[in-house]
Amino acid sequence: MDQVKTDRTFLSLLDSPVYAVTAQSNGRHGAMIATWFTQLSMARGNIKVLLVVSRSNLTSELLLESKCFRVHLLSKSQVNWVPGLGGRSGRSHDKFSGVDFEESLDGPRVLLGACGWLLGGVTSQLILPDRVVVAADLLRERVAEAGHSPLMTGELSSLLGEEEAMRLRQKWDEDAVRDEALIRGAGSALPSLEI
Repeated sequence: MDQVKTDRTFLSLLDSPVYAVTAQSNGRHGAMIATWFTQLSMARGNIKVLLVVSRSNLTSELLLESKCFRVHLLSKSQVNWVPGLGGRSGRSHDKFSGVDFEESLDGPRVLLGACGWLLGGVTSQLILPDRVVVAADLLRERVAEAGHSPLMTGELSSLLGEEEAMRLRQKWDEDAVRDEALIRGAGSALPSLEI
């Protein structure tokens, strides 16, 4: 069967929620955008989750140091937070500027107004040239009352406006080029997973 050439790919058909991840270690706080998050096990009383994030982020470093993170399912009303959380480096900008949050006694900062959040305790990790893959225990969770609609990646352009969406795409394209160089540089040193 012949395949038709198109810009569409299988992966471009997937539309995932937009998550914000917070982490802290030694008095430093970080936040970033993530779209790779899922439930890893279904065992009641021992639920595990899987989070995949950029290895180059300050927040990833804090997450690995503390072995703890909080993932927030952003609501559509929080779309204006995405450029600040996902379009700038936490090494040079305060990612919490303009974001409603509160300090928490049980871990990283809580972003207010999200559809919900989950506190994860890292149990294992896989460090790739460009990504950090962590498996974590679900330690605590909170779901907002009805009325919050999750923000989806496919909605970003229409909700942010074309100019802001273009800036984000440009930043993410630059990140992709950086990641490709990291992967090429690792060559055959990539870790293998045995099943």
